Amino acid sequence: MAKKLFLLSIVLFAVNWFAPAQNQETFLTVVTSSGTDDFSLAGGEVQILNNTVSIVYAENATLNRNYTFDNVKSLSFTLRNATGIDSVAVNKFNAYIDKNDVLNISSVQTLGTVHVYSLSGALVASIESNGNTAAINLSTQPKGTYIVQVGISKVKVIR
Repeated sequence: MAKKLFLLSIVLFAVNWFAPAQNQETFLTVVTSSGTDDFSLAGGEVQILNNTVSIVYAENATLNRNYTFDNVKSLSFTLRNATGIDSVAVNKFNAYIDKNDVLNISSVQTLGTVHVYSLSGALVASIESNGNTAAINLSTQPKGTYIVQVGISKVKVIR
């Protein structure tokens, strides 16, 4: 029992120490003989007293839970992204202007809509690409810096 409490204390410390730095939230999963509970520990704390694990929420007592050690089969702590968004799809791409003033764009993914803007924000060109490469002739545009946008990704090119 003392060994369980010591290990649980170390895990709780580690999870709560690293979670805020990574913009993540701590979740606790408790498996008992009567089922599984999975819940966020945001605003709550885990207390271990007299063979009982208590989850106590200071702001909302209706969320409080109590488990006896004898009834608990496992406790697991996980970190999950606080926003619920695991990742944002970003289409990484390469863009360069060749000696003929053609903007060449390539990606490992399908490009989709490609927009080219001047530094003043004016839309200079826009194409739809069903492949992973595209070429846009910029020879009629003045020399300068342009922003190429594919999805939410942007790069700067100089003509």
